[in-house]
Amino acid sequence: MPDKGIVHLSSIPPNWEPSKTSYRCPYCGVLATITPIKWTFEDWICKCDNNKCGKTFYAKVKQTGEMSIALGGKTLLNFDIVDTYPKYVPERHESIPENIWSNYLEACKCNYADAFKATVVMCRRTMQNVCLNKGAKNRDSNGKWISLKNQMKEAFPEKDYSLIHKLADGIKYLGDYGAHPQDDGIDDVPKGDAKEMLEFAYSILEIAYINPWKITRQLEKRKQ
Repeated sequence: MPDKGIVHLSSIPPNWEPSKTSYRCPYCGVLATITPIKWTFEDWICKCDNNKCGKTFYAKVKQTGEMSIALGGKTLLNFDIVDTYPKYVPERHESIPENIWSNYLEACKCNYADAFKATVVMCRRTMQNVCLNKGAKNRDSNGKWISLKNQMKEAFPEKDYSLIHKLADGIKYLGDYGAHPQDDGIDDVPKGDAKEMLEFAYSILEIAYINPWKITRQLEKRKQ
């Protein structure tokens, strides 16, 4: 049965147009308004409206089912962008160590390829390397491996980073893992979980490196 509100037509009426939508441009990386130039119900050739970018790219889209009437009697259809070509690849901030950034970048590439288990693995690796870089230990006094969640508590004390730990408590891929594949907790990773891990890993990069770098630069400017 067709989705309620979704229009299925072999030809597009001349008074119908797609609404602009918001998406992170694959070229400039800015969350910007995206304008369709040529379109069907599944594919767009569209343009980034960021005035510092303005580049054109391909987007796979999905109609949301919402419609509205604009001035002049035009019927506006709402769409979500599902995917783009090229893919957005974030740039490394100069404060992030290259070996740590390479792990995060690989996690992004895995996610773009719909390899969600690999995304989680590389996000965990990214965050573990951050924790080790910030003084956390690999093993406890008995030689037992320390979980990523506990490494985070060591690298980022809860009294100073309570919000991060509250968020981490809701992510199921940060706990203890056994020596066998069936114990690693990632037999089935939904797309949304992989996206959440990517966002959380980047938050850790911001807290560990980017934000302190920005504050240091501001303090240096005051001294000038």
